[in-house]
Amino acid sequence: MSHLNSISTKDTLTGKEEAVAFENKDYLKLHMSTMRKVEMIDRILNLLEQDNTKIESKKTEIYGISFLGVIEIVRSLPLLLIIWSIIIFILGAAMEPVIQRFFGTS
Repeated sequence: MSHLNSISTKDTLTGKEEAVAFENKDYLKLHMSTMRKVEMIDRILNLLEQDNTKIESKKTEIYGISFLGVIEIVRSLPLLLIIWSIIIFILGAAMEPVIQRFFGTS
């Protein structure tokens, strides 16, 4: 994710590298790695807040193809929300006579 969003990973250590640095009492490397990771998280959160995050996942992988997933995708895209509203309006108008006949309210 950091590479897709042009976030530098310089000075970051993996878990094993951090353990070795701790055993060697190389606290400066540990501090630099921790500070870089904090900065990376801050930049990712800022990108998420601005809705500018680049990810490799498709919307269907994020939300899933379920009723709730489709609703969330429709809610997040204004054009789909308009199309969805029109479809629901047309279905409601078409089903009105059937519902009136079924419940005897005509």
